[in-house]
Amino acid sequence: MLDTIIKGGRVVTPTGAGDWDVGILGEKIVAVCIPGAPLPEAKEVIDATGKIVVPGGVEPHIHAASNVQPGIPESVPGVPNAGPRDHSLGAIWGGTTTVVDFAPEPASTTIYPSGRVTPTPTTQPTASTPAPTPPTPSLATAS
Repeated sequence: MLDTIIKGGRVVTPTGAGDWDVGILGEKIVAVCIPGAPLPEAKEVIDATGKIVVPGGVEPHIHAASNVQPGIPESVPGVPNAGPRDHSLGAIWGGTTTVVDFAPEPASTTIYPSGRVTPTPTTQPTASTPAPTPPTPSLATAS
């Protein structure tokens, strides 16, 4: 027996959207099928006719922690920037269940187009000490 069946809604999945029924057991989606397909009985049936069904959004690229890094100016003067906690709460209330944060950190290496990784200089380039020139990538040729 399923815990829940959601019927009649427009279901959004990573591969597209369609008019499907969704079967849920515990905290897992165990079935997404065409309307009317045989599903086990359920403790609860939700009629989602005319609604969009999204099983939790994924935000694959945020900068939640970058707003609170030392030296970052306020986006709105006098209003502290939101940090990871505020971003997470906003995501949850908006239906986003997963976020991937791209918080900056001081770079300790440089990756050149050739794929070679070298330590980043500890001093910032200036007119008198320019940044090192990355090597020109060489193209391999087939023999």
